[in-house]
Formats: sequence, structure tokens, C-alpha cells
Amino acid sequence: MVSVNAQLTNGDFSYSTNNSNWITLTGYTGSGGSVVIPETISGMPVRSIGASAFANKVSVTSISLPTNLTTISDSAFFNTRIYSVVVPTNVTSIGASAFSNCANLNSVSLPESLNYIGESAFWGTPIISITIPSQIKTLKASTFYNCNQLQSVSLPSGLQAIEGSVFGQCSNLNQISLPSSLRSIGDAAFYNCRISNLSIPEGITSLPKDVFAQCTALTSVTLPSTLVSIGHGAFYNTRITSIQIPQGVTSIGTDAFAQCISLASVTLPTTILSIGNGAFYSTALTALIIPAGVSSIGNDAFSNCTSLTAVSLPNGLLSIGSGAFWNCRFSSITIPGTVNMIGQNAFGSNPVLQNVNLGSGIVGIGNGAFWGSNIQNISMPASISSIGNDAFGSSPSLSLITFQGNAPSLGSNVFSGSTNVSIRYVPGTFGWGASYGGRSTSAQFQDSDVDGFSDQAEIEYGTSPYDSALKPTNSASLAIVDEFRFPSQANVQYPIQASPDMFSWSNVQTGIQGDGSVKVYQEYRGQNTKRFFRSLKN
Repeated sequence: MVSVNAQLTNGDFSYSTNNSNWITLTGYTGSGGSVVIPETISGMPVRSIGASAFANKVSVTSISLPTNLTTISDSAFFNTRIYSVVVPTNVTSIGASAFSNCANLNSVSLPESLNYIGESAFWGTPIISITIPSQIKTLKASTFYNCNQLQSVSLPSGLQAIEGSVFGQCSNLNQISLPSSLRSIGDAAFYNCRISNLSIPEGITSLPKDVFAQCTALTSVTLPSTLVSIGHGAFYNTRITSIQIPQGVTSIGTDAFAQCISLASVTLPTTILSIGNGAFYSTALTALIIPAGVSSIGNDAFSNCTSLTAVSLPNGLLSIGSGAFWNCRFSSITIPGTVNMIGQNAFGSNPVLQNVNLGSGIVGIGNGAFWGSNIQNISMPASISSIGNDAFGSSPSLSLITFQGNAPSLGSNVFSGSTNVSIRYVPGTFGWGASYGGRSTSAQFQDSDVDGFSDQAEIEYGTSPYDSALKPTNSASLAIVDEFRFPSQANVQYPIQASPDMFSWSNVQTGIQGDGSVKVYQEYRGQNTKRFFRSLKN
């Protein structure tokens, strides 16, 4: 058991004794300047500088520590004006904030005996370089935070952990190598440093929040095969040009690579399950293949990627977040049938987006989802039940939307600024009127085998609507000719109709008399002289 006696004084120093064997220096009342702490007081060695012993003594500009010293306690020299410190070779522990806010402290020498450095020990000092002794296994939180003159750090080969903000705001730190022994790195550990390239050692499983954020000189990063997760803002606003995310990583956090304006290439592993909000916001990505295991793409995940010209989405994807691909530049996108909701503004503000293929499972399209696109026509699967405000607004090239199911519920101004669009629907579906969302409607006929003849027409004629090799011939009751023949019954009137596209039909003749076989001639002026014909029996 160690007993501490009452406070005693010796000249400018106050102190206490420990079992009458050694001294803890507890205070200083001198005039400052260069202070020499004695080796002994009353014949006992000075082994400890007590908590806050010299704290806020701004007149102290130099300190000489005794050789028998073993402990420097919390805030021992906080906010003094010392310029340098040589920690004696017997010291094993430096407490939290021991030299914090020493605004002139630019040189520190640490002994190999040291095995503990407390939180914020050198916070806000102008140290230029530091060598961490080999017995240090953990660098505690904020140890060198805001040391904005710190340029180089030598870490020991046995270091296992770097806690949060250890080198945060060390805006001139450009030389550091992470040892292979390292197993964990804390939040914002290297926030706003000047590191230009970095190899993260094997054994690291997670990169936490803001760990390398705002490192605007960082252009190259190698990630370990042991990595499982990349946290919120981990590489936010760095200048990395490419990144290969290793197999085993399952999640990429919010803003993980956001504002990496030089990031042109990313390789995502097949193990990835989710991509967080804003994960690649405003990067220079040009092409993107999202692996099959990804089930969700977060809000703004690839928003404002104005160089992104090709995107592949996997089957199995369930949700696309709001603004996920806002202001990108790909011209076509296929949205798999496993997706049930397209978030608001998900594909908005893409002036080159022309071709959109919507999967059969999509239930809702969010506000502004395709606002400001260059889509010309689009087919809506029967599963669609709602379309949000401005979903297809400001898309002047949009001329046709075909609905395969019942009329979905509509938000406001769904087609605002898309003045040329018309609506087609499948006969037999419900909820349709003469107009929909302020745009005219008409029934359309399905052509399953894409042979130019509607399913209804092929069924009527007796050919298969699902086999393009089996279709009506020119002598059939449906043809693409200017001379149209069809079998008829005597004394029966047959109205004749023509169509340019198998969807819109108009009367050619209101009725002709059947006589066993009828031939009809009809001329059409213009570039395309061929039309579809059909006969209707009265």
C-alpha cells in the first residue's frame, strides 16, 4: 500500500511523499523561464510530476526533468510555453493532456522505456516530427490532434491500435507508414492529413468514420484482404484516382468516397451487400457494375457523377434510394424486376438518358424519378401502382408511355414540361379515361413476338402471337400491302381499316359487299406507302 503525505514545499515547488521513499511534484509557484526540477528533495528522488503541476504556467519556457522520473501525470505541463522536452529514460507513462496546448513545443524526445501515452497528451502542439517508442501498443485518442506542424511520424513495429483522432487535423503530416502489427484504427484518426499514398495492413477489418476524410493529397490507397466494412466518410474528399475494394467487404458507409473528385474507377466485390447514402457522391466514375449481392443503393449514392456513362444493376436489387443516380450521364438503364421502389429523383436531371427498361416487380416511382431526362418512350409494367410528383417532368422528348396494367395513382405535375407525351394502355385494364395526368390516352395492342402483327390480330387469323415465324401473309385478312384481299361471304358488308403502326386504326372504306373474295385498292401518299389493313365483319 502506498501512502501519500500532506502537501509540502521546497523553494518554488510543492510536493508530496510516497511512503517516505520518493517524491511527487504537485505544484510550482516560481517566476517561470527555464525551470530545472531537482533530482531529489529532502534526500528522496523525484519520480512523478503530479496532475496539473505546471498547468497554465505560461511563464515557463523551458523544463529540465530529473533522471529518476517515471511518471508524468495528466495535464502536468498543460498550456505552458516550453519549446522542447526530453523525457528521461526511466519514464514509463505520460498522462492525458500532459503537454496539451503547449503552443511553442516543437521538439519532443520520447524514451524506449515509455509504454503509455494518454489521450490528447500532445494536443495542439507545433511538434514537427515524432518517433513513438517500441513499447507503445496503443496510441490513445487525440494524442497528436491538431498538431498542424507535424510532418513525419515513425510508428513502432508492435503498434496494435490507433484510436480516434490521434493524428486528426495534422494538416502537414505527409510521412507515415502503418506497421503490419496494426489491428484497429479509430474514427477520424488521420482526418485532414497530407498523406499522399497509403497501404493499410492486413488484419484491419474495418475503416471507421472519417478515418482518412479530407486528406486532399491522398491519391493512392491499398486495402487489405481482411477488410469487412468501410465506414461513414472514410475517404471523404480525398484525391484517390481508383480503388479496388477487396472480397469480404460487405458494406460501404454513408459518404465513404463522397467528393472524391478524381475517383474514376472502382471495383466492387461480390460480397458487398449495401451501398450507403452518398457513398460515391460527386466522384469521377465513368462506369459501374454493381454486384449481384447488393440489395440496396442508398440515397444520393452516385448522385452528381457527371462522368458516369454506363451502369449495370443486378437482379436481386430491392431498392434504389432517393437521388441515387441524380445528374449522371448514362444513356440507358435496365432496372431489374426485383426492385419494388424507385426513390425520388433517383434518375433525375440526366439529359442523355433515353432508354429505360423497367422490371416487372416495380410498384412505385418516386417524385422526380426521371425528371429532366431525354426518354422518348417507356413501357410501364403492370405492377406499377403509383407515380410521384414530377416523375417525368421537364422531359420534352418523351412522346409515348405505354402502361401494361391498370392506371396507377398519380402525383401532381407528373408530366409537367413534357408536352409531347401521349398515353397508351392495354385494352381490358381499368382506370383509364380520355386523358391521364393531362395527357391524351388510347388503347394499344400487344405484339408479344414483335413481328409487326398484334396478338389480337394473329389470334383472329389463326397464327401464333408468340412465334415471329408464324404470321399472317399478304393474302390474309391482315396485310401490309396496298392491294388487300380477304375471303368474304356474299351479301355481307365489310368495313375496311388501315393503320401505320398496328395501334391506331382508321376507316378506309365504311363497307364493301362480299362476293366470296374481295380485293381492295387504296393509295397512300408520302414517304411510307405501306400500311396495315384489316377487315371487320358487320
